[in-house]
Amino acid sequence: MITEPYHHTLPELTWSGDRLCMLEEGKAIPLQCRYCRPQSDPKGPVVIRQEKQEGKEKEKRPAKEVALLPSLDVLPDEQRALVERDLELRYPMPRIVSIEHVFCDRGKRLLEVTTDAGPTSFLIRDPSASLQTLPDGYILISDLAGNRYRIHPESLSERSYARWLQVV
Repeated sequence: MITEPYHHTLPELTWSGDRLCMLEEGKAIPLQCRYCRPQSDPKGPVVIRQEKQEGKEKEKRPAKEVALLPSLDVLPDEQRALVERDLELRYPMPRIVSIEHVFCDRGKRLLEVTTDAGPTSFLIRDPSASLQTLPDGYILISDLAGNRYRIHPESLSERSYARWLQVV
């Protein structure tokens, strides 16, 4: 179990354009954040790495680890918000706010839903393999294409909840 980050002091983090960066000698170096464990453990360790740089031979830079954090809780609020933003971009997980329709056919379920990112539809096969309860009370749904959605059944309207019962 990881109890300490590799680096006790992180470099200054900032958001530059569409990505997380660290400032090194006044230069913005692009970073990537990744969970070290499945997303079902969002409080677990996170690695922060420099992005691998392609290009001319002199400019190439291999991906280099900047920090391994036991959890985001070790970061000051401002840095934590930046890292969380990067993780949300890397691992999008829209929250389902309503279920419009559920169609069942030969063991598969097609869900037409509205998420906090807009309307969508997706297909799941076996609810026991596609649904996972998270520690925060949400249920993680993995569809056949590998996309992931979060749902909190208790926050659904009565109509959407009745449709949710068709899924499980």
